[in-house]
Amino acid sequence: VAAAAAVCAAPRRARNAFCAIRPPGHHAGPRGAVGGQSAGFCLLSNAAIAAAYALAVHRETVRRVAIVDFDVHHGNGTEACVHNLVPTERSEVWESSFGVVSAKLSDFKPWLSSKDADRVFFGSIHGFGAEADDEHPEEGGRFYPGSGGPGTDSEAPRVVNAPMRLRAPSARWRRAMLRTLLAPLSTFAPDLIVVSAGFDAHAHDPLGAGALHEVEFEWMTAELMSLAETHCEGRLISLLEGGYHITGGPVSSLGRAAAAHVKSLMRRGGSGCWDATHAAERLEASIAAQHQRAVQCASEAARAASAASCETIDAQAGDDAQGLAGSAAATSASASASAAAAAAA
Repeated sequence: VAAAAAVCAAPRRARNAFCAIRPPGHHAGPRGAVGGQSAGFCLLSNAAIAAAYALAVHRETVRRVAIVDFDVHHGNGTEACVHNLVPTERSEVWESSFGVVSAKLSDFKPWLSSKDADRVFFGSIHGFGAEADDEHPEEGGRFYPGSGGPGTDSEAPRVVNAPMRLRAPSARWRRAMLRTLLAPLSTFAPDLIVVSAGFDAHAHDPLGAGALHEVEFEWMTAELMSLAETHCEGRLISLLEGGYHITGGPVSSLGRAAAAHVKSLMRRGGSGCWDATHAAERLEASIAAQHQRAVQCASEAARAASAASCETIDAQAGDDAQGLAGSAAATSASASASAAAAAAA
C-alpha cells in the first residue's frame, strides 16, 4: 500500500518501487487458500491489495491497473481475486453429525465499483504440466498449483495465462511472454503496472522448474519498464514472490536475479513508445547475440581443453623419455660392473 501511494500520489514520491517482502502473496485468494489447496506460504494477496488500493484511493490517476506475474508458479490467488470482480456462484458443502448441508453462494467483491472488470488486467507466465523427468514420466504429478493452463483466459476481467513446459528454454520463455502477455498488456494501456516478481524460475533455484538466468529477468523488467513509460508515466510496483536459493546471500540465484531486476528498475524505461514489432526485433537480436557468445565460449573452452590435453601428453612423453634414459644408464652401469669383475678374476 505504501509503495502504491508513493508512485500514484500527487506529488509523486517515487517513479517505481520494489518491495522485498516475505511471505509471498500470489497464492492467497479472497478467502485464503484457493481450490482446497495449500496457500504456498502466502497469507495476503499482496499484488491484488496494491492494485485495489490504487484503483480505489488514487482513482484520479489510476483508472486501469494491470498485474503481471512471472513467478514459476501460477498466481492462482491473484487470479481468484480478479475473477471475484464479477458475480460468480460457488458451492459449499458442510458435513456434520446431522447430515450433509450444501448451499450455493454468490461471490462478488469489487475494488471500486461494478465496472472494475473492465479496468483490471491479470497476466501470468508460469510452469505447467508434469513434474517428472523424461526418463521417469510415471513418477510425476502436476506442477503446483496446477492452474492457469491452456484455455483459461477471460475477457472481463481480462485474464491472460501463458503456461510453459517445465524447464522451458529461456528463448522460448521470452518469446511467449512477449507474444502472450506484453502485447495484450500494451493494448490494455494501464495507468499502473503491479509486478509479482518471483525468481524461482531461475535455473539454479532448488525447485528445478525453470531455466532462466539474470539476463532473462533483466529483459522482462526492462520491457515492463518500457511499457510503464509508454502508458503509465513510469508507474510500476514490484512485489517479491518466490525464489528459494539463498545460500551465499547476494551471490545466490535469488540474490543475483533480484539484483538484476532492481538494476533494471533503476534505469529509465526507454523513450516511452513501446510497440510489439520493435520489441520482437530487440528480442531476436538479443537471443542471436547470446547464442553467438555461447558458441564462442564453447569454442574457447574446447581449445583450452585441447591445449591442456596436449600439455598432459607432452608431460607424459617427457616422463617416459626420462624413464627410458634412466633405464639405459642403469643397464650400462650394470654391464660395466660385470666387465670389471671379469677382468679382476
